[in-house]
Amino acid sequence: MLKSLPQKEWDKIAAKLAALNQYVAANREVTRFILNGATEVQLDDSGRLLVPKKLLEYAKVEKDVVVLASFNRIEIWAKEQFDKAANYDMKVMSASAEQVLGNGNEGSIETLS
Repeated sequence: MLKSLPQKEWDKIAAKLAALNQYVAANREVTRFILNGATEVQLDDSGRLLVPKKLLEYAKVEKDVVVLASFNRIEIWAKEQFDKAANYDMKVMSASAEQVLGNGNEGSIETLS
């Protein structure tokens, strides 16, 4: 899966990465992982996002693609990979939704209002 973000959002992530202590192995590894595939892309004259071939290969995009809006990001999936990832166990998902969105969770929907 690939993620596309506006430059302003990428700048926030880059600033956080730059602020990490690079003498800590986990910080170096995460920074390297995130920056390894970071690529600035352009829109063509028709407004289409031009995704480099190396990124399409990384995401295993060959033919069919799923594009999702995810708040301030766009996710680009190979359809086969998305279908695997979206095969949720509904009992597990229900419990996770309750934990994340339910009462009492500091980051829950109820505490945001």
